Amino acid sequence: MPAVSAASQAPASTRTRAPSPLRGIDFARGEEQNSLQRGCIAAMRLLLVDDDPGLRELLRTTFEIFDLELDEADSAAMAARRIAARKPDVIVLDVLMPGIDGIEYCGALKSDPQTRDIPVILLTGSDVTQLGPTRADAIVGKPFSPLELLSVVERLAGDL
Repeated sequence: MPAVSAASQAPASTRTRAPSPLRGIDFARGEEQNSLQRGCIAAMRLLLVDDDPGLRELLRTTFEIFDLELDEADSAAMAARRIAARKPDVIVLDVLMPGIDGIEYCGALKSDPQTRDIPVILLTGSDVTQLGPTRADAIVGKPFSPLELLSVVERLAGDL
């Protein structure tokens, strides 16, 4: 079972949370697809930042059945260009990337007034307890189910 943790940058009392359309869904019975296909996450824009083209292809193929706009970047530098062109609703960021790694880039995003409010999900194949403190809104351990990742994305987008 993948490790998933979440941390909020703002006190709970200052953040509002929309009810999740995924609450109460039995993922084992396949009910998540029906709920998500009904347009629960319509018009959400996700930026996936990962240097692994295979993982990007897997998520692109999985997410294309949902009303979700997926943009991709293979590095922090490319992600910065994508964000400047069009701000995403949520960023999924791999921890281990060449050049600027995901933890460092997450810190830069959260320090910038233009991007600090964009929820960031870190993807890691490492033990999440080994990461130390991060400014990410959630951490998802690899391997993971794409539908579980989508559930975390939806929850964080609902916090906006």
